[in-house]
Amino acid sequence: MKKIIFAGLLISAAIVVVASFFLPRRYVLEKAIDVAAPASYLFEEVNNLERWPLWCYWFDETAEITYGSSRMGIEASSSWKNRTGSGQVTILTHIPDEMVLTKLDFGERGSAEYEFRFVPDTAVINQTRLILKTEVINPPNDGIGNRWKRFLLANRLASSLSHNLASLRRIAETKPVFDNVTEELLAPSYYVSLRKKRRPDSAAQQVRALYDQIMEALKSVGSDAAGHPFCLLGDSIIELGVPIHPDARVPNTYPVNQHYSGPAVRGSDNGGYADIADTHNKVRRYIRYKEYEVSGIPWEVYLTDPRKDPSTWTTEVYYPITTKEEQELL
Repeated sequence: MKKIIFAGLLISAAIVVVASFFLPRRYVLEKAIDVAAPASYLFEEVNNLERWPLWCYWFDETAEITYGSSRMGIEASSSWKNRTGSGQVTILTHIPDEMVLTKLDFGERGSAEYEFRFVPDTAVINQTRLILKTEVINPPNDGIGNRWKRFLLANRLASSLSHNLASLRRIAETKPVFDNVTEELLAPSYYVSLRKKRRPDSAAQQVRALYDQIMEALKSVGSDAAGHPFCLLGDSIIELGVPIHPDARVPNTYPVNQHYSGPAVRGSDNGGYADIADTHNKVRRYIRYKEYEVSGIPWEVYLTDPRKDPSTWTTEVYYPITTKEEQELL
């Protein structure tokens, strides 16, 4: 009987050894899913490690989570320990709203990479193709034990793909959608301006009058506008600015100012100026939802000549912001 058992163990060991040589040398798995939400809604879930417990396969309600010095963006890290094991995730690199690459370290069980890609649908608004690719990177493909470890880890990773994709889709599709609101990174520019006490009941008339005055002044020295006029909206002061080229000639009474550069939230209004307050409110709701902070005075950009009927105006509203990632660095 002992000989039979021993023989069986030898045969089993031989099968394990021989089978290990037929295991794949590389494990790369990929799945994709369509999500009815903007790419930014998916990116913010993956790029912020505080959000991972809400959707990631490796976390559960028993997980004890420890975060590194940063919780969002490149080099952010967190580790977890729960009833099914432990591990650590680190964000290696990202392209905002396009891609996030992370490394998952499971200690003796090995390590792998997750690469998330967010591809907007060019034909459908607020539709994104979410692609998740994973690859086993450790242990190396040498030795019988390592080959089987790679195989077992690959099986767990395969199970994680469908879970992660479905969870991310559920979260992204239940977020509110803000039409005609985008995040922008603005380059520096130069302008001349005039200021007046603000009269909200006659804002369009003020804009038109100040614009005419500035354009006449620029014309008198042979200069012209370098872009659309805009209006900085203080609590009690309206400042109408006209962009100029850096080397433009300006009247002596008009100082040259540098406009804000940095992150901002933009809202577009194509329905005339009468409902511009609705666009401001929409942008402010978006900022609150994203947990950003307004970092300066908002402004309006008039894409339509202000001398035309305000009911025909197309206007953009801008709010300078500090993002959550920037708030962490302050």
